[in-house]
Amino acid sequence: MNQEYYTYYSFFSSLVLLLLSIFPSNRLLQSQVSSVINISKSIITCEISLSHILHHITTLTLSSCYLYLSLRSDISDSIIEEFFIISNTNISTIFLSLRYIKKSILIDVLFLLSFSYYRGKYGYHYLKNGFESVNYLCNSNEYCLIICDKSLFILLLLNIYWYYKILIICYKKCQNIK
Repeated sequence: MNQEYYTYYSFFSSLVLLLLSIFPSNRLLQSQVSSVINISKSIITCEISLSHILHHITTLTLSSCYLYLSLRSDISDSIIEEFFIISNTNISTIFLSLRYIKKSILIDVLFLLSFSYYRGKYGYHYLKNGFESVNYLCNSNEYCLIICDKSLFILLLLNIYWYYKILIICYKKCQNIK
């Protein structure tokens, strides 16, 4: 898939993720659809940098695990909400994709705000509470626990790394305005 098509695909699929997260109806079904979207976004990529490859592998792993978990009949609302904390980190991709389509300070600001909010919410939850759903999903399987815990940790590290890069870009843009 070429970069232009991927950009539009990423934009529209992230927009669907946003709509699924803000209009609550059947949260279980919404989490399943979100998982499938995240899996497809992870498989269809044009990026080849190490950070993007790691991001897509962790998203593929976590979304596949949560999709499997969501098919169990005894899944709790708190686990579904944990899934959305992870899945919603992709909402900032709406504005990242728009940045490729149209350059605008407003889009840059919306990207920074959405990235800060959703990725910050993920980081806060990870550091404060952890994700109880991993224990529920893995059911004491040590291999599963290691894979899920490492995926969540890698996602946290990537978010910190990208946030640092975004702040450097913002700093340089502010320097150019002067």
